[in-house]
Amino acid sequence: MNRLLIALAFGTVSAAATPKDGFIYAYDRKTSRRLYRLPVTTQKNTSVPMSAAGVRFCPGTQGGAEWNGPAYDPQHDAVITGQVDWCSTVRFDADDQIKSVPSAQPWTGSSKDGFGQPDPQSRWAGWLTSLDAVSGKQRWKFRAPNPIMGGVTPTAGGVVIFGDMGATSMPSTVTTAGNCGNDTSAVPSPEAL
Repeated sequence: MNRLLIALAFGTVSAAATPKDGFIYAYDRKTSRRLYRLPVTTQKNTSVPMSAAGVRFCPGTQGGAEWNGPAYDPQHDAVITGQVDWCSTVRFDADDQIKSVPSAQPWTGSSKDGFGQPDPQSRWAGWLTSLDAVSGKQRWKFRAPNPIMGGVTPTAGGVVIFGDMGATSMPSTVTTAGNCGNDTSAVPSPEAL
């Protein structure tokens, strides 16, 4: 699980985390009370039981947060997270097929799909979301054309720097009104970075 420890306005110290389930969680470090649990990427069929026929769910096995936790923007008292929006379909094998697997072997529950069949890359995306660090209220949300797997960097100049899996780097200007706009006209090519 990717974690972030932050000291918020009004003296509250909280911890924010973004696991692979596509939610962001925030906890008051003093009381251990959960402040919020909010979706930050597509959520579909997350409570539907898996079956041999297959269940398409989001975030899929490759969706949600990957290797980086949320970032803290102290200027706006905001938590910002990048997410992968990529759904998968998982099928379970019949009981006799599952029982035929030798003991102590890696097993995902399906001999055909492994960790599931992800949607085509033409259907993947990424989400960059800014939330008020105390209340969890969404400040802004930006849909990137490709998954956001790397770290997110808010700057003192009001710019959030992030990249997506399309090998592009996109600075997004964050205004005090909570808007997110991206002007990629001045973005250098990945080769120039």
